[in-house]
Parts: sequence; C-alpha cells; structure tokens
Amino acid sequence: MDQPLRDNQALWDAWTRIHVPSAFYDVASFLDGSRPIRLADYERAEVGPVAGRTLLHLQCHFGLDTLSWARLGARVTGIDFSAEAIAAARTLAADVGLEARFVQANVYDAPDAVREAFDIVYTSRGVLGWLPDIEGWARVVASLVKPGGTFYVTEIHPVAQVFADEDVAPGELRLAYPYWSHRDPITFDVHGSYADPTAPTEGLVEHGWSHSLGEIISALIDAGLLLDFVHEHPFVEWPVAFLADAGDGRYRLPPDARGELPLFFSLRATKPGFDAAAGRADAAGAVRRRAADELHDVAGQSLVAAYRLLEAARARDDEPGTRADLEAAGEQLLAGMRELRAIGDGLVAPGLEELGLAAAVRGWAERRTRTGRPVEVDGDLSRDAVTLEAASFDLVTEAATALDRSAPGAAVAIDLRAPGDRRIITLTGEGGSALADPRNEDGRRALASIQRLAARLGGTARIASVGSGAGLVLELPSVPADGAGDDGGDRR
Repeated sequence: MDQPLRDNQALWDAWTRIHVPSAFYDVASFLDGSRPIRLADYERAEVGPVAGRTLLHLQCHFGLDTLSWARLGARVTGIDFSAEAIAAARTLAADVGLEARFVQANVYDAPDAVREAFDIVYTSRGVLGWLPDIEGWARVVASLVKPGGTFYVTEIHPVAQVFADEDVAPGELRLAYPYWSHRDPITFDVHGSYADPTAPTEGLVEHGWSHSLGEIISALIDAGLLLDFVHEHPFVEWPVAFLADAGDGRYRLPPDARGELPLFFSLRATKPGFDAAAGRADAAGAVRRRAADELHDVAGQSLVAAYRLLEAARARDDEPGTRADLEAAGEQLLAGMRELRAIGDGLVAPGLEELGLAAAVRGWAERRTRTGRPVEVDGDLSRDAVTLEAASFDLVTEAATALDRSAPGAAVAIDLRAPGDRRIITLTGEGGSALADPRNEDGRRALASIQRLAARLGGTARIASVGSGAGLVLELPSVPADGAGDDGGDRR
C-alpha cells in the first residue's frame, strides 16, 4: 500500500473512533431498534429483495448499512481497510445479535480476502473518491459478483464534486476541482470529520481522486457487467456548503437557484449468467479477430522477411553469398509455415472434443513453444461440456497470447486447477506487469477484451499478485460433460 492509502487508512481509523459515538450516526437508535434500517427507500427499491441472498458490502465503514441489509434477510459480508472500523462493526453485530462477517482488507485486495462471489455486491455514499484506480476497482467488483448476480452503487455525483465546498453560500457554485480521473491525488489537511467538524484530528491528511460518471460506467462495462440503469438524483445525503437543508435529511440547491444539477446517482449492473452456446458464439468472433491479428503480426512478418531475402538473392544472381541468402530465405519460410500451423491449430484445437481442455491447452502450448514462444502448462482439469471446453480454450489461448505480446519471447506459464465446481486457470509471465499497469493502454485494452470473454462464459478474469510478479487469473464455471466424472481432475 502506498503512502496516500496509508494516510487514508490512518484517517479512517481515527474517524471511526469519532463516528461510533457521534450524533450523526446515532448508533443508540440502531441498537434499540427505533431506527433499525439505515438505507434509503430508493436504494432498497432499486436493489430489490435480499432475503436469503449473499451480499458483499465494499468499504463498509463500521457496518450500519451492512447490518441493515442483514436485518432485511441478506447473508452479509462487509469489507473495509480500517482495522478500527472492522472491530467496531464486529462489536455492533454482536450487540444486535446479527450474523455477519467483517473482513479487513483494501478494496483492491477484496477477491483474495473473501475468496468467493456474491449474489449482490453493494457500495454507497462517499466511497469512490478514495480510490486511485477506477478501472481496477471495476474489475474487482465484477470478479466478486456471481454470474446472474448484481452490483449496486449509490454515490455523490461527480458533477457535485467539482465545486468548492468551503467559504461558499448555498447556491454559490465555484469550480475548484477536476471532473475526470487524475493520477496524483488531491490532498487536504483534515479538520474534524463530516460527522463532527470540531473533533480533534491534528496531523491527519486525506487524499482523494476524481472519476467522471462516464469513466465509472465505462470501467464497469469493460469489466464485463451489463448496465440495468443509471439514475441521477437532485440531492446529497449529507451537508454540503453550496446546498441548502431541504428539511428531509437531504441537501439540495436552494429554491431560488437557476437551473438544476445532478447531485447524487445510483447504478445497478448485472453479471451475465452462463450460456454455453451463446458464450461460444460470442467468443468465436473474438477468436477470429485474434487469429487475423496473429496471422498479420507473427506469420505475416516471417513471410515478408523471407520474400525480401529471396528478392535480394535474385538481385545478386551468382554473386558470392547468394546461396546463403537462399538458405536463410528457406529457413524463414519454414518458420512462417510452423507459425501458421500453430495458429491454425489454436483455432481448431486438436484433441479438444476427445481429450478435453487440459490436453488441448497442452498441445497448443507444445506447438507454440516450437515456434519460439515458450508456454509451460501444469495441473489438470476434469472434462466439461464440449461447448464450454471450446470457449474456454479460446479464452485461455487469448490470455496467453496477450501475455506474450506484452513481453515477446518470454515464457508463459499456465496453471490448471479445478476446486469444487470452478475452474481456476492462472497465467504468469513477464507480460503480467504490463497488463496490470493502468497506464499501459495496449495492456488495458487486452485485459478488457479478456474480461469480456470471461464474462460471456459466466466467469471472471483479474490481475493478481503471483510470487514476485503479477498474473492473470481466469475463474470459470464447470459444466460437466454427460457421463463425465471427476477422474483426472486436480481438486487441490
């Protein structure tokens, strides 16, 4: 964790100690049941019924909203990077007798911290501005939603975040902050808390980042989620200097303000459920595009080089060196033919139907290695339905190719595992760091393409720390083939 996030973690530890006893949060009425639910009516309606469903609350603070969902029947997990907040949430859950799990972790580490997916992933109110990487956040969100599940966020609108919020009167809109994402944080000295402006907070600082509504939406789409709706609201749910108290617990532009602004928004998105036939059809187009790219970039270059050598040989006729040029041209043509065969085999996937995905991937890796692009495969998988096997093969080879392109010639390792009803395929190589770098535009696009393919199969693709570097983890559902058992599958 870098220094800005460490500073923010220290701030939220301190703020938790201020917030739990504050009148702003009014924990006493939550404990005695006089105000048992701390969720807005509109968000309860937009999320829908939660009874019996698993719900993960990201950036849950000390759990009032999380436990409100538990009171409505959800099986809840809350995650937050503040140790003080998680301790307070666990105490609160025990005090009200609600079953809940609270986990301390940075939101970007949430997949490794909870190690499961949920029917609903939820986050709300003052959360996104603390995140430096909105695309990484979206990938985390998508990885935590079950196929067919939903993600929901309600948050202050990015438009409302561009105006000065100190030393201004209600209705006085003065541009002060960026709207679009920026790499370096905006840093402030902290004076109290939004829950208690007079609380002592000497020596604390906060760091924040802006993200436009378009960037938020695009990041979620790129991560493989399908938007159900985006709603914009004319209020904020806490005091803001340029807004007026509306008397209903919300803050709006004053009645005499000219014009209107979106001040809050809510968004719900769905993770596609698995449809083997549709997933195979969708994946086929992407695989054809990949094949065309490889034919141009790999085999095409070899054949062009051979043609130039032959042209040089013809121009020199019987001059010394002609035979060497012809021999070099022949070798280059043979290399091109091998590469064409490797790519063609990747499309046909020899042995896939008869032997299964693991065998087909191994065969592809061996052919790829013979062309000078080493791929190593470890582990095993049980047999699945043929349509899923074919689409999964396309996804694995697409991912391995992306790693190779990010670090040409470096070895790629593929690890195959099948715990329970899932398939976990981990790809590592020097190219992993390039895919993990949000500043690398080519890597970002390649990762987004892989994530869309995975989502069509009802799975996820995410960057994770593997050893001393970064790896690409594909997690896919398993749909056993008719009559196929678990023999041969690695269930470690």
